[in-house]
Amino acid sequence: MKDFNMYESRSFKTANISENTEIMFLCKLVSCVASKKTGNLDRILQKLNKNKVSPVKIYESVLQTYLFCGFPAAIVGIQAFSKQFKISISKESYNLKKFRERGKLNCKKVYQANYHKLVHNFDNMSPDLAEWMIIEGYGKVLGRENLSLRERELLNVAILCTNYYEHQLFSHLKGALNTGSSFEVVEKVISGTRNFNSARNIANALKLLKKC
Repeated sequence: MKDFNMYESRSFKTANISENTEIMFLCKLVSCVASKKTGNLDRILQKLNKNKVSPVKIYESVLQTYLFCGFPAAIVGIQAFSKQFKISISKESYNLKKFRERGKLNCKKVYQANYHKLVHNFDNMSPDLAEWMIIEGYGKVLGRENLSLRERELLNVAILCTNYYEHQLFSHLKGALNTGSSFEVVEKVISGTRNFNSARNIANALKLLKKC
């Protein structure tokens, strides 16, 4: 915990934060959830609140962990969020047609020229997963408002770097670049998971980034 406390004192020092600084804070948050080191969540959320990070963006970031970490992680994260923030949240209506259309559009933005190959490969492996990927992943979850697709792809990098699924991480490293993040920003996101991640995972993720 000593290293984390030292890092906090340097990182959370200004109430007027830039967009890139804000997303770095959010990436640390989802890395914590993904790592299962959830004893740190209250402290991180308090710091985010103190530094005026958007509560709506915090909520969306925690909710997004459901996609790659499952319901248990998302529930723990949302419970911690609810203790720190009292905001009004409107439920998005479940609209399958909208999710499918939104999912296709977002998936194309992330994969670009590799989109059709991706869909073809998934269809061959599992038509069910192929449809879930578009509807559930890129439509229902990653297509939500209040975070841009660029921000959501950086969150995906932080999550996948921490729980380290290499193939998925490589895809979303490319996705982060394809949706407008610079190499340097993605590199910072990876390095920024160090309080909740292993040195080996970070080193391997940085090597993957260089292949993008």
